[in-house]
Amino acid sequence: MKKNLHQLKETICNPAYYFIFICFFLIKIVNAQVYSEIDYNNIKAGFWNEGTFFWDKASNPRFEVPKNSNKHANFASGLWISGIDDGGMLIAAAQTYCQTGTDYQFGPIATNRSANNYIQRYNKIWKINTSEINYHIQNYNNPNYIIPNQILSWPGNGVVSNGEPAQLAPYFDSNSNNIYDPINGDYPLIKGEQALFYIFNDNKVHTETGSSVPFKFDFYVMAYVFTPINQALNNTVFIDIKIVNKSARTYSNLKLGMWDDPDLGSYLDDFIGCDVGRNLSFVYNAVDIDAPNGENTYGANPPSMGVQFLSHKMDNMMYYINNSTNQGNPSNSNQIDRYLSAKWRDGVQLTYGGNGYAGSNNCNYAFPWNTDTNNPQTWMQTGTANDLRFIPSTNLGELSPNQTICFTMAYTVSFGDSGAISSVYKLKQDADFIKEFYSQNELNNCSQTSSPLSLNNKNEKNYWEIFPNPNNGKFQIMYSDGNEFLSLIEVFSIDGKKILENKITSNKQSFVIEYPGVYLIKATCKDNFIQLKKLVVK
Repeated sequence: MKKNLHQLKETICNPAYYFIFICFFLIKIVNAQVYSEIDYNNIKAGFWNEGTFFWDKASNPRFEVPKNSNKHANFASGLWISGIDDGGMLIAAAQTYCQTGTDYQFGPIATNRSANNYIQRYNKIWKINTSEINYHIQNYNNPNYIIPNQILSWPGNGVVSNGEPAQLAPYFDSNSNNIYDPINGDYPLIKGEQALFYIFNDNKVHTETGSSVPFKFDFYVMAYVFTPINQALNNTVFIDIKIVNKSARTYSNLKLGMWDDPDLGSYLDDFIGCDVGRNLSFVYNAVDIDAPNGENTYGANPPSMGVQFLSHKMDNMMYYINNSTNQGNPSNSNQIDRYLSAKWRDGVQLTYGGNGYAGSNNCNYAFPWNTDTNNPQTWMQTGTANDLRFIPSTNLGELSPNQTICFTMAYTVSFGDSGAISSVYKLKQDADFIKEFYSQNELNNCSQTSSPLSLNNKNEKNYWEIFPNPNNGKFQIMYSDGNEFLSLIEVFSIDGKKILENKITSNKQSFVIEYPGVYLIKATCKDNFIQLKKLVVK
């Protein structure tokens, strides 16, 4: 549901806010590419080309589920990070509503960011479907083919003379010359069937957190979705964030968190919780009907929305209230760091039970239900629902100059069938599938950009087929070039369990599956190229 401006981070009655709001509105008109939406599956989610996403920078959410329903499962989210430099100084970078300013800016760190060609190159978000890449591969040498701008302008290389990295966005280098050249057959490498890619950095005055110096980090973001073979994938957006330390300093005690303002339909009736073992934080409705008379709310059987860390352990899950108390909105880098450390704004450690403030048993996870093994008693949010923010975080440790960290998470929305709590249990089931899918498809690497559920193949040729498909459980994998290229076939059930594995020994190999259903066939080639196809057994 839409929030009024005074219901954001804090009461806004300052004329300066309206100036900022108008500036953001004008930026969106003049530079339309700084905002884009991923919309291939059942979610339509908005991103800005810096550290904030899922809202329009005014008062409207942009995380619509189901797509085109005008119902939103989240209001806003942003990247938080804190750490200690080698001189002992605490630095933080964070983004919430951009009311006091920003800590991030578009593009990689460079010598001259004000040059027109720099702005033209990086003040954008690249939105690409695998079908566009496939078509480019098949037609790049056709004299009548016009290369789409998102492929032509893909930021494969930086301008080294301007202090930019030589290699930026991932791409297939057809002649291995380390130069992105789509005219001669190079193409972007993405994950999933549709992806957004953009670059931002924190090398500016931090007007959100007030940190006196920046980290000098580059952030490479790829948001992506897959072919919706089941409801879990249909309602999930994956996000990769690659962090590169471009400074000469080594940072310790580095923490990364995802700040979230989780408005599930109506913002007035939400509870939050987490599942420690699943690295999952979530929001769910406090009652079984989401604001029955509200505008654009979910009504009966409202869903649950979760943020799942896939590449890293969730070391903390903290929350705060939308007010100015010791449990309220942070206003400086120290308070940002405290929330990333499961401490309240005033430095008091989160405690187990009640509202988590000033109890007797210190802990790191707010409202974990029964999943915190250090505290076996169940702790769920109770009482009157409030307008809360939550921040799951992970301890990254140390980051040296030019070192890289790759972080992956997923936002999933799940619909139960018997009330609000049933949606939480469905979310946990979906989270298990998403984790297995992430692991099976080797998505745990920022440079691993093959599209496992895409129907494209190496060089976009169809080297192998399933016949017949659909079938009665008996089928063949037929391969035109014998076993010179294809090496291994694996079959997975729709919940990610491997049920069959065979090495390829001939160009026509038979398989039998006993039970009807939808399956995934994963083909591994001799050079570790991976492709999946869907199999239907009737």
